[in-house]
Amino acid sequence: MTSWNHTLYGWQTIYGIGIVAGTQHLSLDEQFINWFLNGTVQSEIPLNEWEYPANRTVPLPSEYRGLIDPNSIVPLNEYTTPSALAANIVNWQNEWQTLANQYAPP
Repeated sequence: MTSWNHTLYGWQTIYGIGIVAGTQHLSLDEQFINWFLNGTVQSEIPLNEWEYPANRTVPLPSEYRGLIDPNSIVPLNEYTTPSALAANIVNWQNEWQTLANQYAPP
């Protein structure tokens, strides 16, 4: 996350869970997803993954009280594509290394 011109910007990380078409274990797959999304499992996510749970009925632990409201952060995801990131990552890393070397202690 970064702040520019009094606005917060950051990257959204989005996870998913689903069932593959043609599964031979549909009932078991559905049971697993229901188990994963229930409050017992989802309540473990905030303090183990340090991410918000997908199940919005799960109360957040007290450690989350002082955090920045994620709704106040402008997501950067829509400003680029995975292919653009892949095409530029080496150049960005080189630029970062050049800048970092300028300020490295002798």
